[in-house]
Amino acid sequence: MSWADADDRLLPAHRQLIERAVVTPLSDHDNDARHWLGCELASLIEGHLHHIVEVGALSPVERSTWERRVTEEGEGLLDPRTDRFRRPYWLLHGSDRAGTLAIESQPLGRPEVSISSLYVRPDLRRRGIATRALAAAHDAVVSAGASGLLISTSWCWQHAVRFYAHLGLWVRSWKHSLVFVRRDDLWPYRVEIDGVTAKYNVFCEGTWTPLLEAENRGAVLGWTELPAYAALRERFHHAHILAPGTFALHLALAGWPLVRAAELWERRSDWSDLGMPEGLAYKITVFEEIARARGYDVRTPRIPGVSEKATAM
Repeated sequence: MSWADADDRLLPAHRQLIERAVVTPLSDHDNDARHWLGCELASLIEGHLHHIVEVGALSPVERSTWERRVTEEGEGLLDPRTDRFRRPYWLLHGSDRAGTLAIESQPLGRPEVSISSLYVRPDLRRRGIATRALAAAHDAVVSAGASGLLISTSWCWQHAVRFYAHLGLWVRSWKHSLVFVRRDDLWPYRVEIDGVTAKYNVFCEGTWTPLLEAENRGAVLGWTELPAYAALRERFHHAHILAPGTFALHLALAGWPLVRAAELWERRSDWSDLGMPEGLAYKITVFEEIARARGYDVRTPRIPGVSEKATAM
C-alpha cells in the first residue's frame, strides 16, 4: 500500500469510528480543546506520579504547574487541533464522553496506524471501553488498507503496559518507548509461567505451539529456542523477529532476570531497538533513569541482576 495519499485512504477508517459511535471529533470551540487537554494532563499525572487529579477543579496556576512538571522540559501541552499527523477524538461510552483517543492520519513510511492519548475517565474504567475502542480502531484501519495498530507507552506506566500485554499485543520495539503492535498476521499468544519455568506459545494452524522456553535461575535467565521457533524464520519472519521481545516483556513484568550470560549483556546495544532480552533489560535501565531524573515516581518490577549491571554501562 502506498501512503502518498495516506490521509485520504485513512479517512474511511476515521469516518467508520465516528459513524459507529466509538469516537466523536472535538468541536471548534476552544473550551472543548482545553477539556481534551485536561484529560491529557490527567493521564500524564497519573502515569508519571500515580495521582488521580480532577483537572477541572484546578486553578489556572495549579494546572500550569502540573503541566510544567509532567511534560518534557516543562514545555506544556499543545492544542491537539494543530497536529497535522493525528486527529483528536472524544472516546464514547453510549452518549457519554468517556475519555480521549488520537488516531494517526498520515502514517509516515509504516503499514500500521499509530494511536495515542488513550485515556478513560477513572469513574468509567473496568467496563471494557478501551478494549472495545482498540478492537474497533484496528478493524477500521485494516478495512482502510493498513496492517494494524501501533501503540506506544512508557515502561514506567505499568498499568498501561500490563493492559496492552494482557490484551495479547506483541512488542514491536523499545527504541524510545515500548511500542506494541496489533496485526492480523500476528497470532494470539499466551505466556505460561509455572514456578521457575516459562513458555511462550502461539495459536497457529489450529493448535497452541510453544516457541520459546525460559528458566528463572536467580540472577540469570535460561533461554531455549524450540524447533517451532526456528521454523518461523522463513514462513513467518515478522513473528520470528517479535516473539523474543514479547516474551521478554512478560518475563520482566513478572520480575524475572533478563540477562542470559555476561557475554550477551556485553552485546546489549545490538538489541537496543528490538530483539533479545538483554536489549530490553538495557532499555529498562535507561527508561527508569530518565524518569527518575525528571522527578517521576518510578514503580516498576525489580529485574534481578539488571540494577547491578546498570552501574557498569
